[in-house]
Amino acid sequence: AVNFLGTVGVMTPIYISGAGFAAALGTIFFGSYSLPAMLGGSAFLAGVFNTPLTAAFLAYELSGNWTVLLPCFLAAWISKEVVIRFRGRGLVD
Repeated sequence: AVNFLGTVGVMTPIYISGAGFAAALGTIFFGSYSLPAMLGGSAFLAGVFNTPLTAAFLAYELSGNWTVLLPCFLAAWISKEVVIRFRGRGLVD
């Protein structure tokens, strides 16, 4: 996590903004913020860059828990598909 936060490029603010928004909603509606934060960060990152696998593995690397890999990949893939349907392509193609 130190290396991830140390880069402070484009991916960090995108992931953190998606994770923060989803964590707030998860706390309000479900009383938990850890999994919603991973799902939101992965979905937002995949929506911007069209990289669902990278977003899912980033969530796995940050959490150290392999059980978040499949839910984060599904959330990221759905986000990528929604972006492709409405906008056509990601930020970086």
